[in-house]
Amino acid sequence: GWNYKGLTAAVRLLRRIHHPRAEQFAREAEDYRERFQRAFRTAASQMPEWTDGDGRRERFVPAALPGGGDLQFPFYLDTGPLFLVYGELMDAADPLMRSALHYFRAGPNTRAYDLEGAWHQPVSLRHEMSSCEPCYSWNLFHAWQTGDRAKFLEGMYSLFAGSVSRRTFVGCEHRGGISGTLFSVPLPVEAARLSVIDDQIEPDRLHLLRLVPRAWLSSERPTVWERIPTTFGPVTLRFQLEDDGRRLRVDFEPGFRHPPQAISLWVPPSDGLRTIAINGRVVDAVPGQAIAVE
Repeated sequence: GWNYKGLTAAVRLLRRIHHPRAEQFAREAEDYRERFQRAFRTAASQMPEWTDGDGRRERFVPAALPGGGDLQFPFYLDTGPLFLVYGELMDAADPLMRSALHYFRAGPNTRAYDLEGAWHQPVSLRHEMSSCEPCYSWNLFHAWQTGDRAKFLEGMYSLFAGSVSRRTFVGCEHRGGISGTLFSVPLPVEAARLSVIDDQIEPDRLHLLRLVPRAWLSSERPTVWERIPTTFGPVTLRFQLEDDGRRLRVDFEPGFRHPPQAISLWVPPSDGLRTIAINGRVVDAVPGQAIAVE
């Protein structure tokens, strides 16, 4: 997954600078993904089955190729199939990814896990955070990609609250362990950025407020994201509710090095919201609708 993600990132850069070998590496990346998926699906068809709490039987999703890997090892989540969405080798909507996610949310480990026990128990998700190492809660990117707002925000807030020691305020390598690391800190911070300023969900496009938490829309003070790095260049975004919550004022200041092909602002779910003023341009607000930013 890391190899493929690095290869595709290199392709985007090479295309941007019009490098003569860009398309050669693009073809290599496409071939890499196709070959991986064929091998992955073949391995998945040979995996044993598991049963969820409703009696539904599904096959395990492989943790390694060509065989299935150790399905009881805690790193089945950390370095297993859920990573493939972040690594861009699989789509979150793929049936195999949905099945893998269902296992970590509703599989037998969720019923057997002891919250007072050691970190190296068979892994599961607890409020969308890994029961082993919080920094490897790759499920967050599944919810992000599919637009599952409830699960995405549950995971983001769980990581902010549960992956940092409440005594020392440092990151924890394992739940309940104080290691003095920063491993878990970047993940919820990146989730927060993507919820408001998203340059990853769609190539060459920028999405604003796509999964922004309702709590971040305030009439008392503006919410300010200043000079946030994106692949297009730094972006500043300010937004505040006005007129008793009926209007959302949005001020967008890009500092693009190269502009995206399009910019979309998503209308957040806010009771009573009727209009959005984007840099002074007023448009009707329909929750869930994307508005083109000119």
